Amino acid sequence: MNMTLSFLFWAVFASYVVHIVDETLIGGGFVAKVREHWWPTYTARMFFFFNAGFLAIVAGCNLAYDLVGQSVLFLPLFFAVAFATHGVTFHLWATLRYREYSPGLVTSTLYWLLVYLIGRHIHEADEPTSQVWTGVISGIIGGVVLSLSPTVIFPRLLNKRDT
Repeated sequence: MNMTLSFLFWAVFASYVVHIVDETLIGGGFVAKVREHWWPTYTARMFFFFNAGFLAIVAGCNLAYDLVGQSVLFLPLFFAVAFATHGVTFHLWATLRYREYSPGLVTSTLYWLLVYLIGRHIHEADEPTSQVWTGVISGIIGGVVLSLSPTVIFPRLLNKRDT
């Protein structure tokens, strides 16, 4: 286990906590924006349980990296890259598209900074290439899916179920 990477992955976890606060309190709130633009039945309860589950999973992946090391590097790297990607494919996109603040955009910059630092450290530390590429590619895909979930996937699935 690399202590610097461990610290950076836990910083991603801490940034996620701050991100949830941003999405809850700033710019009218994430739940209100999702209801307004894509998914009228989205609730604060859904938001809470989704984020609580994700916090547990991110913490578990970070712990796995701390306990096992390089062989599971892709797990915390997945979340770092997914959150950074989501900041672009959802928060930045929604801000530009609707010309209003997308709750979570400001704290997305924390993810972008952390992914930059993680990338620099991985390059300098010569971490296993297969673990890195698995984490990066799956993280990009995960970030896009995370962005499409409240805007396209779940609203369409629920509309089909209701008809």
